[in-house]
Amino acid sequence: MKIENRKSRRGSSGRWAPLSPSDISPRDGEQWKVGTPQSFGQLPLRRGAVERGKRKEEGEKRKVFRVRQHHFPFSIFHFPLSIFLFLLTLTGCETLRGFMARDLEDEDFIIGQLYADERVDEVPVIATPVQAKPQSKADGSDCNNALGLRCEDGDNAALYEAVNSWLGVPYRYGGTDRSGIDCSAFVGTVYRQVYGKTLHRTANDMLGDVTLIGKGDLREGDLLFFTNSKGKVSHVGIYLKDNLFAHSSTSNGVSVSRLDTKYWTNHFYKGGRVKN
Repeated sequence: MKIENRKSRRGSSGRWAPLSPSDISPRDGEQWKVGTPQSFGQLPLRRGAVERGKRKEEGEKRKVFRVRQHHFPFSIFHFPLSIFLFLLTLTGCETLRGFMARDLEDEDFIIGQLYADERVDEVPVIATPVQAKPQSKADGSDCNNALGLRCEDGDNAALYEAVNSWLGVPYRYGGTDRSGIDCSAFVGTVYRQVYGKTLHRTANDMLGDVTLIGKGDLREGDLLFFTNSKGKVSHVGIYLKDNLFAHSSTSNGVSVSRLDTKYWTNHFYKGGRVKN
């Protein structure tokens, strides 16, 4: 761009006079940025400005590249960190599963406490195996009751023998063998042995195996259900005769008790006759 000497543009007052369109003209080989060379006020784009624009654009590209490279998750510099985060996630999942498992165990424990069998301090009628002697009925015929109870026609000898074989086995919550057995496992084992029937595992669930009956309708082999102080069915036994029943007591293990004692009378729920 060629501009006249400023001295030639001073007016008579000594002030600078404004430039006219004819004072501005492109150099050889240059083009105006916008419009024609005659467009007043539109200065040509200089080579230096173009180079500065290119450098600025290249700098922006390099900056974007560096940012993308820095945040690329599987770069060689961040691979160990990715592995660490992955392992940390797995550890967190294991912790969560452990927490949920403990939570479920706590829930089972709470439910178990609601239906837990209570300790009953009582003096059982029979607590150890009996060496029963043959008995004579009124008609003079012999009769044998394995527990030494009053012998009658129609007694289920297998039931009394099965109960007698378990007498003295200690009580153990969740136990199912002769090292320790709970009330429902004892009832289920005897019923399977004597009657060939399989019952549910817990006292409360056994309610679904029976038809409920009143105390006055009990007969040999019926089930007896009792509640704990929380009002939940928590104990079960097998009715024998003469207000006697066999069960696994928390205080005496497998034994024979009286149904008309204070505790069992107050906590009696229902009798149950096992469905065919």
